[in-house]
Amino acid sequence: MKKKFKTIILISVIIIILGGIAFYFIREVYPKNVLEKEVEVMSHLDLTVDNVDMNIKSSGKYAAIEKSMKNYLNDYSTHLKKILAIMNDDEYVNVLSMDNYKKDGKEFKKTKEYLQKTKEEANTSFTKLIDMTSENAMMEYIDTTLGEKYIHLYQNYMYDDSIKKGLEDSKTSLEESKKILDNTLDVYEKVIDFLIKNKNEWKIESDSIIFNTSDLLNKYNELIKKL
Repeated sequence: MKKKFKTIILISVIIIILGGIAFYFIREVYPKNVLEKEVEVMSHLDLTVDNVDMNIKSSGKYAAIEKSMKNYLNDYSTHLKKILAIMNDDEYVNVLSMDNYKKDGKEFKKTKEYLQKTKEEANTSFTKLIDMTSENAMMEYIDTTLGEKYIHLYQNYMYDDSIKKGLEDSKTSLEESKKILDNTLDVYEKVIDFLIKNKNEWKIESDSIIFNTSDLLNKYNELIKKL
């Protein structure tokens, strides 16, 4: 009887241990493995063209980490795509084209509105992207009540050495791109303002702009050279 009782206790202990292991696996090991697979997928995304899969695959506190990472990358990608859309937009490329001069000259009301709107949108997105490359900005995406273990895990995923270098390079590249875009829009605006101011001194002939004086032509060409 005692032997049978001991056996029952032993089996109960084994069941409890196995149950604990299973619970730990379901709660910790499995969702962490799922998260790591998602992190691997995220690490290979081209944020200029790819969409971030916002479906959360892991569970528990790991799901919170996954959601924070995806929210960050999705926001970054959104602003990045806005800038690329501006720079690849036909309207942006053709501001100083003869076709636009014909369509919108000589008051250039639509062009002026477009340049103002584009400058505001580009500055907003560039500022946001440059700010987002800082560690502080990244940490704003994670719930600080998760616990130190999970916050550190988020930091390890989002700010390891390779990602850190990538973000620093990205910040430098963004700052250079912003200077180029700002200069281009500034030149566009100065050329258009010049054409408006001297609207009675030029015309389009055979897809070329013709000025009434060589002095105006020289001034126009000087502005264009600044692109």
